[in-house]
Amino acid sequence: MPRNRKLLMHNEVRYVTMRTERGLPLLATPFMRQILLGLMARAAELYPVTVGDLMVMGNHIHMFLVVENPGV
Repeated sequence: MPRNRKLLMHNEVRYVTMRTERGLPLLATPFMRQILLGLMARAAELYPVTVGDLMVMGNHIHMFLVVENPGV
């Protein structure tokens, strides 16, 4: 079943939470840090958002995103 599209406004702040598959832990290692930074850099290339704040917990991530240009 498809989800309804969300209305996004310019400069709107959105709160996003995501968790790992099956609740597996995110290991606090330099390698995991590079993986997460690489994922965030790739997402910044694909989507017009700015990461305002990011918190990586044991098995999930919280972040605030600022929508730059929702029409793109």
